[in-house]
Amino acid sequence: MSTSQQNTLNREEQDKEQPPLISVGVPVHNGENFIEKALDSILGQTYTNFELIICDNVSGDRTPDICKWYRDQDKRVTYHRNEKNIGPTNNFNRTFKLASGTYFKWAAHDDVIAEEFLARCLDVLEADPSVVVCSALTGSIDEEGELQHVWRHSMRTDSYKTHERFYDLLYHPHRQALYGLIRSSALRETSLLRGFNDSDGNLLVELALRGRLVELPELLFFDRVHPDKYTVSIKDAGPEARAAWFNPQSEPSPFRFPKWRGTYGYWWALWHAPLTKKERARCIADLLYWMGVRWRPLAGELKNNARRATQRYSGFLKRGDAVSQSST
Repeated sequence: MSTSQQNTLNREEQDKEQPPLISVGVPVHNGENFIEKALDSILGQTYTNFELIICDNVSGDRTPDICKWYRDQDKRVTYHRNEKNIGPTNNFNRTFKLASGTYFKWAAHDDVIAEEFLARCLDVLEADPSVVVCSALTGSIDEEGELQHVWRHSMRTDSYKTHERFYDLLYHPHRQALYGLIRSSALRETSLLRGFNDSDGNLLVELALRGRLVELPELLFFDRVHPDKYTVSIKDAGPEARAAWFNPQSEPSPFRFPKWRGTYGYWWALWHAPLTKKERARCIADLLYWMGVRWRPLAGELKNNARRATQRYSGFLKRGDAVSQSST
């Protein structure tokens, strides 16, 4: 019997009649094609003391019926349906706000995890309080579940030096880590996900400023790539489409500053993180250098919004002239 299996058996004895140690949040919108596979992989974990929270963002397909069936079959499952479309980031955040576990994991409705995922990640988090996120080696799978690619990186996200973790995540956001097992106390100190593109990078930085992000060498997490996935269907779309996807209830605005909002998020994270003066100074220096490297896209965003403002103002002037002429 492996150490992980023995630890799991020991915990199962301790966890009987105890509150769930882990909360797993599944945000979903029209996920009938893959959500059964995702839920099966979660409920089939070797570690069993967890709650599974499903937040349905007004799905119009069979998703509600599928989720309710799982809820009726397993007491660990709860199902919540939003009254209106609150957008994907708010739906992700809602799963965490409903969670009660010491540890939390987001699970996308189209991904799957190996049966040892929770047990292996839990071992790491309980053994080392310096770790705030434990994830695993990630593989990309297709619609049929066939492995297409394994994602490997050499980032220093597990460094004991805060500025090294911060520096590496500025340049290479390791987004798969957000689907690892997260220490809930650290996640509560962050601003969670925000309603703009790449805000997951900001959240990762906030977590990394509070502790280490460790990745297990085993291939235990499988990211499904398909035509309806956000990174395929929306991310390459225009800014209007992305803004509407993130904030479906808000009025469309001609002015968009996602790059500047992300930059502000990094500054906000630095000022609110529990850092020593030395570490904060090192991180500030790294952020200033990063802004210097990225001055072109940052300046370009200001330029594009200035052009929109000019066009909008010109339109007002033309309409005003037309009204004046018609009144005379």
